[in-house]
Amino acid sequence: QTPLHLAALHGHCKNVSTLLQHNANFLLRDLNGMTPIDLADNTGHSKCVLVLKEAADAKERARLDIHTAIRDACTQGDVKSVRKLLLSIRKDAELIINMAPSGANTLLFTACQVGNKEIVKMLLEQGADGRYHSVTKYSPLYVACYHGHRDIVELLLLKFPELVQQHTVERWLPIHACCINGHVSVLELLFQFPYPPHLMKTYRDTTGEWEYFMPFDINERDATGQNILYVSALLGNKKLLDVILKFRVRATRISRSEEDVSPSSACTILSPTRRRISDGIQSIMSRLNLSRESSVDLENDSNTKMICPLRVDMYCNNNTETALHAAIKGKHYDITLALLEAGANTNLVIRAYLDINEGLSCCSVEEDSNYGQSTGLVEACKNRDLPIVDLLLKHGARDDDCKALSIAVKNCDETLIAKLLSTKAHTDPEYKINKKMMTENVNCSHFPLFSNVTNLTYSALFPNNPTMINWHNQKCNLTQIKTQWLIDASLHLNPKLKQTPSNYDIALYAITRLDVSNNNLTSIPLALFQLCR
Repeated sequence: QTPLHLAALHGHCKNVSTLLQHNANFLLRDLNGMTPIDLADNTGHSKCVLVLKEAADAKERARLDIHTAIRDACTQGDVKSVRKLLLSIRKDAELIINMAPSGANTLLFTACQVGNKEIVKMLLEQGADGRYHSVTKYSPLYVACYHGHRDIVELLLLKFPELVQQHTVERWLPIHACCINGHVSVLELLFQFPYPPHLMKTYRDTTGEWEYFMPFDINERDATGQNILYVSALLGNKKLLDVILKFRVRATRISRSEEDVSPSSACTILSPTRRRISDGIQSIMSRLNLSRESSVDLENDSNTKMICPLRVDMYCNNNTETALHAAIKGKHYDITLALLEAGANTNLVIRAYLDINEGLSCCSVEEDSNYGQSTGLVEACKNRDLPIVDLLLKHGARDDDCKALSIAVKNCDETLIAKLLSTKAHTDPEYKINKKMMTENVNCSHFPLFSNVTNLTYSALFPNNPTMINWHNQKCNLTQIKTQWLIDASLHLNPKLKQTPSNYDIALYAITRLDVSNNNLTSIPLALFQLCR
């Protein structure tokens, strides 16, 4: 026991006061785990208890005062004041620095939010820990990523790398934080940082054939179902999207003996008991080494390669749409192109939003409650976004249920109507172009291009792909057919003719079959009766 313990035990208030004036520690415990205030309370010395409690309250107030002073200096970015205050509390520095009175954020969190690297370094040197807020779960690393303070993010990763796995109450990771505000350099750092082996988790790619190691799931969705790829597409941030799409991680082929009895879904964390690779090798394989030497090694090793761990077609936004859908809705052409080149599926539907709190019957989608009522092509037609429509069609988008065509007809957009109808033209496997009749009917006055041509080259000047057009039951109140639509449908299969716009009418001779039944036609063009087989 200390002298303060003895004075409190025997109720000597004056001695207790004298010892406290000389900075005796009233928090120390004796061999029985008792503090001076515990001893005074147990022996009924109420005056000593009161003196000790007043001393404790006074010390706590002093700590709060200096904590407040440091907080104000951190908020203002006053490096000199912070240094001076920290020097004045060396004995209790760690305790005061890590205080969070009344549920406030820590001093380290405040400094990271402000973005002063020098203050952050001083706090870390004085023992600041990386604790997160008890309610919001926001960590110093999260707020540094959110505000784009790359230098501070690097300091925190070196000190508290485990914070890269800390979720907020919104299920945001630090990778979400930097993407929300478009901090590209911070995201690159989070991708490339050499994390310690014990943080590495095992994931599988979408094929289930390769496994890789990362400290976090790059495809993880937040509470509203948004992942970083979706966020970058939604915000239209091309630089951010490029960093995400270009990210590669080293993966190893999964041997048959390592596979589960039931196939795992993509990005499922594997049990450590099923790992057949030592932790040391895992650490090596997890490092992102894009040097030439590693590239050569990968080329020579069929069981190891660099892969993109992204799930491009993952449904986000409450499981209703993909990143491609968000890019199309936002009219972000360059992002749409990048996603398509990365393999995004053009024909995935936009799902209905189901609110599980209102029951299974409560499905609601804008303008229509039918499940899967829209697609990327439909959204592009709603926006009358011809460049994106062209892009989607080029990458295999289909309009089998005629919903995109219905939008175009409703908007009286003849350009889109012709473009969508032309996709329903196919090469006729049965009938051929009647080249004899075509050459006989070509009038030189109408087609001056051929007036001086004796040996016609059909592949260059005439259509060579017989075209059958299926416009049966287009479900869009199609009341008319225009000659230009027929020409465009033929040009879709005979693209060489597009080089001579003045002679597009030649394309009509390629049409061998046409089905326009079960529509609401009130008129048809005269050219329809001039088609030859």
